[in-house]
Amino acid sequence: MSCSARRIFDSLTLSGGSGSIGGTTEGTVRDRWLLWKVKDWLEAGCRRVWVADPRTETVTVYRSLSEITILSGSDTLAEPELLPGFQTSVAGFFRR
Repeated sequence: MSCSARRIFDSLTLSGGSGSIGGTTEGTVRDRWLLWKVKDWLEAGCRRVWVADPRTETVTVYRSLSEITILSGSDTLAEPELLPGFQTSVAGFFRR
């Protein structure tokens, strides 16, 4: 099974940044919800979760909540052990 998600995320959330409830922006609430969903998918048995962020044109690959790779631009997204033969440039996710 492959699991993927569109990502609206930022590195502030990944590094543990937070604010008070009164100071929380819509993006931060959305970011925390998405991190919760990534955790949920990983706990459900997904071996990878891909999250594409159109704001930063990056794809974050979660192998676990502590093993995270952020790809961008000309980086290649490939998962030979899960999707043999599949590979694509990260920029390809964001072409219009």
